[in-house]
Amino acid sequence: FYIERKENAMSAIDRIASEDEDPADYKPSPQIVKLYSKLWERAALENESHDKIEVFTSQLMDPVQIGTTSCKQGAFIGFPRHMFNKSVEDVDLESFRFKPSWNPFFKGYTIPKDANPEDIKQLKESLVLSEEAQEFVVSKYMNGSNKINPWVKVACPGLFILFNYFMGYRCNQNLNLFKEKF
Repeated sequence: FYIERKENAMSAIDRIASEDEDPADYKPSPQIVKLYSKLWERAALENESHDKIEVFTSQLMDPVQIGTTSCKQGAFIGFPRHMFNKSVEDVDLESFRFKPSWNPFFKGYTIPKDANPEDIKQLKESLVLSEEAQEFVVSKYMNGSNKINPWVKVACPGLFILFNYFMGYRCNQNLNLFKEKF
């Protein structure tokens, strides 16, 4: 939930903004705050978990979830700016950038000026979501931040690397692959 901070305290929104970006760009739109306030029960959040979530606006194509409510820092959920366009006319492709992942050093791809008008029309139509779709996305990511999935996503790759190394070592020992000459 977006709350006002003390004047001298640096918020998470200030910390995630790169030097070239204004932290005010990441403040959530009133639509996000309204949906967040409306859907927290649908997302199966309790009062304690509800207070540990902060929402922000991102420039990515997809929503992003950082953290979990099971830790004291809480979770941050970023929703794309384009997600709350009401009509095809509201879609601004001049400032729109394709940014496949969050990287403060990469500004994203722009749409070429000579792009096919039919493709641009389809893109604009795909960037307009119905109210039900907006509610689904917001509640899905709010619910996901209330689980242990972020911990699993962090721990599993490292554990699989160790498991792969151990299995390779055992296979090489059992088959004497390092002792045989080829």
